[in-house]
Amino acid sequence: MKTISRYIMTLALLITAVGGAWAQTETLLTTITATAKEQASYSTANVATVSFSYTAGGSSAYLANWGWWGYGWTATVTAAEGYTITKCIFYDDANRTATDSEAPFVAETTEEDKTPRINGTPIDGGNMWSKGIKMIEVYGYETPAEPSIEVTTNAASEQDLFTEASFTMPTSDVTVNYTLVRDMQDEANPVAFSGLPSSGNIVVKKGSDGKYQPAEALTIQLIDPLAAAEAQNIIAADGITVKVLVGDDSSLPIEYDHVSPITLEAFLADMKPGYYWIKAEPTDENSPYDGTVYSSEFTVVEQYDLTVKPANDFSKGKIDAVTVGSESVTIDATTGEATKTGITPDTEVKLKAKRGYVIEEVKVEKKGATATTITIGVDPNGHSSAPAKTIEYTAGETWAEVAARYDWLSTYDVYTVYHRDYTPGNLKYVDSINGPTGVKPSDTVDPEKTYHWGD
Repeated sequence: MKTISRYIMTLALLITAVGGAWAQTETLLTTITATAKEQASYSTANVATVSFSYTAGGSSAYLANWGWWGYGWTATVTAAEGYTITKCIFYDDANRTATDSEAPFVAETTEEDKTPRINGTPIDGGNMWSKGIKMIEVYGYETPAEPSIEVTTNAASEQDLFTEASFTMPTSDVTVNYTLVRDMQDEANPVAFSGLPSSGNIVVKKGSDGKYQPAEALTIQLIDPLAAAEAQNIIAADGITVKVLVGDDSSLPIEYDHVSPITLEAFLADMKPGYYWIKAEPTDENSPYDGTVYSSEFTVVEQYDLTVKPANDFSKGKIDAVTVGSESVTIDATTGEATKTGITPDTEVKLKAKRGYVIEEVKVEKKGATATTITIGVDPNGHSSAPAKTIEYTAGETWAEVAARYDWLSTYDVYTVYHRDYTPGNLKYVDSINGPTGVKPSDTVDPEKTYHWGD
């Protein structure tokens, strides 16, 4: 893990010198001589290569002096890495020569004439005496390597991460390319998680779907104080991976991924009781972020609320004690009610009547979430005759769950709410491309949004 804790940003430099070629003395670099075999290319001394447009005919005992020959082919000379060619002198079978002083360095023949041509001019002056290319002299110079430019950083021991860099300007133009990445572990301005309870405990309740949801809404964010105010929450930024680490108890170190981490989305969808940390790290080596940050450790606890109250006025004030586990709960003298929050499952609850009274009946009912109503208006896209509809839902319910209770309401694909009329299979959606914004069946009902339906 790369870390520089006392600096805000990290920096990488690539400096390239841009200048003209150094003056060099032209020399004979190599001589390429035709071989007694057919081949597609031939190189010599790791200096130059001659390549043919197709396999050239080679010399033989009968054609010993022809060199490379053929109809309608080209021979191109190129330099190996580290060399520059300034000219090539081509020799035919009779030692006639032609010089090519500008790249590309090419000898060629036609489909009708095997006489080599250099820049369109026959090597034999147009007498059709030449049979092929016997030898090529390659002139030029060894290309000097560009001088390196030393870059000095203020944190050379920190691998490729630093906050200052300097170099001495050479006698040429230069281009400086730099890349900045955010050091999430910077001590002065660290990236940090927010939205977790200061107590370290998140209370959850199991819903009707069997999944755990927080008793109070959570807004977990990853705040970058150096980002613009409207973009400081980087929890969903490209280049960052956020995972939840699961612990066995509160003593385990956060650096130890002893259980396979889960995604934050999966964790929030079903927050099972246990010990957790949230971890943010760069997605890959190309991420604009560096370093790994953890949230503080927190626990998820399953707790519920209890309300004990008299069923009628005569019973009011006749209960002597309400005990939850080993704790006594205060009974309101006026209402006769006793309430307690934060009770873990399997805790024993006891009611004791005052002397002279007996408990005739105790009814224990699960307390559901408070029902809320929302009105679904008429789809404005040509369905003005349809009446508005009112549905009842509980916080956290999805549209699919709500639709299951109403025979006129359903969900479909990416459309939200649509009306199902009473003709089997005739399904009409509400939201079209130009209509209100649609939601998916898995989306929760949002009282802040406006919904429509059509007939």
